[in-house]
Amino acid sequence: MKKTLLCLFTLLLSVTAVNAQSVVAKMKADANAVVKKEGARSPKVMKAPATQNKIPLDEGERMMGFYTTDDLDYNWALQLTKRGTYQIGAEFNKDVIGLFVGGQITKVRFGLGVSVGASKVRIYPVDPTTGSIYDAVAEADVPSTVKGWNDVVLPTPLTIEPNMNYVISYEYEETLTEYTLLVDNSVNPGGAVENGLLCYGDPNGSGEVGWYNMGTTYGNACIQAVVKGGSFIDDDMAIDGISSSTKFIKGGEELTYRFGVKNVGNNLPKSYTLNVSLDGNVVESLKDVIALTNSTQIVERTFSIPADIASGKHIISVSVADINGAAPTQNVDDDEAAAEFSVYTESMPRQMNLVEQYTSTNCGYCPLGTVVLSELQKLRDDVIWVSVHGSGMDYGHSTPDPFTTDESDAIGNTFTTGYPTATFNRYFVDDASLNPDGTLEWGLGYDSRYAAQAAEQMISPAIDMSNTIPTFATINIDSKYDESTRELSIAVSGDAVADFKLLVGEDAGLTVYLTEDNLVATQLEYVSTMFGMTTNEIKDYVHNNVLRDVVSENVYGDKLSWTGETSYSNTYTVTLDSDWKPENMHVIAFIARPVTNQSYIDDVWVNNANMVKLGESGTVGISGVETNGEDVKEVGRYSLDGAKISAPVKGINIIKMSDGTTRKVIVK
Repeated sequence: MKKTLLCLFTLLLSVTAVNAQSVVAKMKADANAVVKKEGARSPKVMKAPATQNKIPLDEGERMMGFYTTDDLDYNWALQLTKRGTYQIGAEFNKDVIGLFVGGQITKVRFGLGVSVGASKVRIYPVDPTTGSIYDAVAEADVPSTVKGWNDVVLPTPLTIEPNMNYVISYEYEETLTEYTLLVDNSVNPGGAVENGLLCYGDPNGSGEVGWYNMGTTYGNACIQAVVKGGSFIDDDMAIDGISSSTKFIKGGEELTYRFGVKNVGNNLPKSYTLNVSLDGNVVESLKDVIALTNSTQIVERTFSIPADIASGKHIISVSVADINGAAPTQNVDDDEAAAEFSVYTESMPRQMNLVEQYTSTNCGYCPLGTVVLSELQKLRDDVIWVSVHGSGMDYGHSTPDPFTTDESDAIGNTFTTGYPTATFNRYFVDDASLNPDGTLEWGLGYDSRYAAQAAEQMISPAIDMSNTIPTFATINIDSKYDESTRELSIAVSGDAVADFKLLVGEDAGLTVYLTEDNLVATQLEYVSTMFGMTTNEIKDYVHNNVLRDVVSENVYGDKLSWTGETSYSNTYTVTLDSDWKPENMHVIAFIARPVTNQSYIDDVWVNNANMVKLGESGTVGISGVETNGEDVKEVGRYSLDGAKISAPVKGINIIKMSDGTTRKVIVK
């Protein structure tokens, strides 16, 4: 699986101008100058639609781009926030250009959400060291455009020079009436790169015309090129990523892994051999495992993990051993791919699952997401629901979302690109049938008629998949509230397995949230009528599970304070705001992988979570770690009189475990 950095904010390219008269611009910072089309979803999983036209390739021509299929997803359409004439471009870096150096760009294609009339295609060289963008070296007029792919033949082919990047752009007029700009976020999941979405003009209305970087938030502009020639050799193959079926496994179990393989040479190999290695040692050789083509094909295999393998992280890799009987010696950078997995022996029962909903009072589709999560709570009693309000929909509205804070905006900007969405234990589901968009967050804007179906068939299975990561620590919460001072004291403690630091990491973070229910504020709602879509203002909409405060010092989690080899205890004190009602509030604590600028999308998962009413306490009774059989987790919680409850309540709670056993715990 391709690892993608989880960006905490839009990354900006820092460039230095050089003493060359042909330099036309350097990159400028962007300031939220683009918005995504909102769209209610159906729970039916659909492949991204392919366009009818396939660009014709002459002999010796190949597609070049961040992705090279004909797919477009019209749901991923963007709109700038200022009227004007713009160029939308993508910078083709060395990773994309690769062996195309020396070849000639003969054609360009760009995808549009709607027709924009006439356009113009331009190609600009870019100095990869300084980031300086030079004058266009190729142009082509486009008399008319269509929705979908627009194919353009260059009047004069352009030779790709060594040590040079290229920005390829198309021109259009932004009218603020249509969502024109298509990006590859769902058809090329995990493929977004810095400078994959660029804009030339004045998108901020600041009076400064230049190139602006839209960052990696939305994916790359749907722009591709056709190249004839290059430095390709006759016999060459590539391993296009590898992923394992699980991040954690016990010794002696079967590991399922998948990898992509394709031909990238001038000739199709008559035979080839791939080596499968564990921690650098070859464990299996695969001979002609699949008939190669010039497109990536997925191979799925299983491998028996040695029973005596050590706990901790390990590497499985696939590499090209020979092509037509000879070991490759040229263009070998893409001949191997590796994936990491961890081996464990002990685990703990899971307490609760963290669901973070990203929403806004100014988002007309967001009430649909609330309906879906309400249906989820009917299915499961192991869910902690946190509504994270953000300012992303405040543009154009006179009243900002009253529940947005700097902390909630930071969290929302990190984990989502739109509303209504949610993350489930911040787990990346690497399964296209469940997560076709290939993103960390999941869209919740399902038609309310299908909310129950979506919760049962999409959302709940996603949580189950997140639970394939075993739990390696418990969370106890002891909260005490002083009504006279409004001071809240919180102690979070727990036990961990012996290999916790190997499996979750010494940098694992503990985050503590405060949420509040029964908050009344105006909520926008889109309603479909026979005359089209209208917007309602629900004045007395009740907002529950609203994130009020992040008590931990770091919004993404503080380091655990270890009191022993396998025990920890962190303490916090906070004074409640005067307008918060403690009787409607909860304390939530969870342990997760850290979130930094270097975090990968598949490495920010939440390992365990717990929740109590403010001023109360909740502990979990642990009779010992689980070492044999399947990992045991909590599947149901009941009061002493047998009534099913969705969260810990004061008094004796009876917990039903997945192995059929029951446990009694005291919630203070």
